[in-house]
Amino acid sequence: MSPKVHIVPELFAIMAVDPGTTTGVVAGLFHPAADIQTCIANSEWESWEVEGTPAEQGWQIMDEFKDLQAEWNLAGVALPDIHLVSESFALRLKKAHGAGSDQHMLDPVRVIESMETLALRRSEQGYRQWVRIEYQLPSEAKGYVTNERMKRWGAWVVGSEHKRDAVRHLLKKISDII
Repeated sequence: MSPKVHIVPELFAIMAVDPGTTTGVVAGLFHPAADIQTCIANSEWESWEVEGTPAEQGWQIMDEFKDLQAEWNLAGVALPDIHLVSESFALRLKKAHGAGSDQHMLDPVRVIESMETLALRRSEQGYRQWVRIEYQLPSEAKGYVTNERMKRWGAWVVGSEHKRDAVRHLLKKISDII
């Protein structure tokens, strides 16, 4: 059996999402490099927050992704090299507050569900996805992309932890690609 060959694209794009009551989003167009720090330094990307109800956030995120996808296609990025990454939310109950004490506890799940619904298109054969959402566990991103690494790589963003967590998911995906 021959070894699996890892082909790095000449150009790739990623939008990463950290869903929540306030959602962190980051997106960019990347030129591969020998390391993440150089990849980040030589590429264009930005992070922001999305607010509103989970359904409104889903619409905002997916509308922005569609617009960016069109721009990235025009820039020459092939569809398999455009990635939509989201944290895979796991409900962790707080002992001090107990289950059901926070009405916003399920907002991340509701944002993800909105995104998944909006990623569907109706066709003669039924519903099918026009984009596949790739999921990462929180521990995958936070375990690999520590605050120290974000700072060393020049990817530290000022603002909320939501924005930084979205950047963590972006950087984890970049590391998987390059």
